[in-house]
Amino acid sequence: MKTQPLKTDIFVNECSLQAQFQSISEFETAIINFIALIEEIKAKNNFNADFYRGNIFINVQAIKNQVFQKNFNELKQASQTKFKRLLTTGLKDWQKQSLHQSTDNYTLVETKEDITNTSIAEVSERKLQRNEIVFLLVNFTNSNFKKSHPKYQLCQIIPVSKNQKHNIELDCLDNKDAFEQWVQDKLDFRSLLERENQRYTKTTHEFQGKIVYKEIKTGYFWYLDNLHKNHFEVFDNQGRHLGEADLQGSIDTNKADKSKKYKP
Repeated sequence: MKTQPLKTDIFVNECSLQAQFQSISEFETAIINFIALIEEIKAKNNFNADFYRGNIFINVQAIKNQVFQKNFNELKQASQTKFKRLLTTGLKDWQKQSLHQSTDNYTLVETKEDITNTSIAEVSERKLQRNEIVFLLVNFTNSNFKKSHPKYQLCQIIPVSKNQKHNIELDCLDNKDAFEQWVQDKLDFRSLLERENQRYTKTTHEFQGKIVYKEIKTGYFWYLDNLHKNHFEVFDNQGRHLGEADLQGSIDTNKADKSKKYKP
């Protein structure tokens, strides 16, 4: 039986406007495509998503050496109206409840560009704090965010560094086909243990009401936490607690608890 859809937060990535358009007509096409993509994503009724945007388009450029607002005012009235409506209808302003601090330093790993006080920085911080949520950035077309995603070939990732200590990789995309791949594979509504059957095998045991799975390579035992349902408990083959793993399978050994035991 499939589990409930993972909670998903989807952000407009204003940083993907990088003066990549040569004319107003190119920019208009990009705006139209962006609106269509967001509307396509919002129309999905089989996943639990919230949508976010910031009020920081003033800091970006659509056409090189030109102010965004000037270019935006040169768009057809219909495009302006649709874009404004998109941003103000059903999209939350993350800046009203920002989690990342402007005193911290968020940079793009590949270019060392400072992206503090942007949507990318906010998603980075939320990913660090809220591992029960899946995050996605939606880009405008033809941006420089082209680093191939290691799991979803039509998507990209944005590597981010926080204070030169934390390395965070964020999923992003800019077209419908990439979104369809991402939502099908990333948001497979089965748990990690169910869908990766070459890595885990189901045992005949249950623990706290949840089926226990055995990791084939390590012999570790995994089960989904039955109370919060936002992490896995992981034990070694002797039943000692190794820590908690997020829903993508990364184990946090700092959360190991000697009082927790599992009898294989």
